[in-house]
Amino acid sequence: MVFDADTAERHNEMGEAVILVRIETSPEDIHGMHAAKGILTARGGMTSHAAVVARGMGRPCVSGAGGLRDRLRKPRQHARRRHAFERRATSSPSTARPAR
Repeated sequence: MVFDADTAERHNEMGEAVILVRIETSPEDIHGMHAAKGILTARGGMTSHAAVVARGMGRPCVSGAGGLRDRLRKPRQHARRRHAFERRATSSPSTARPAR
């Protein structure tokens, strides 16, 4: 993972596969987007610069992933929820919640 277009280009020239991670992309990032194997942005959506350009280049792009930061900062909380769900799933049929 790299966080700017110039670094993506340098790593690509050395034969390394990189993912360009940005808050959002702009036209100045195009050389890094071209060099990257994929793009990840915190802001944006289906019609954002990153998504539209990546689609045209045939690159995978995840845009608007800013909410991941909260999940990455609180892994224990998410692990507790998953554990509670797994406990319910393995409980006896009379006490288990129906599947959604």
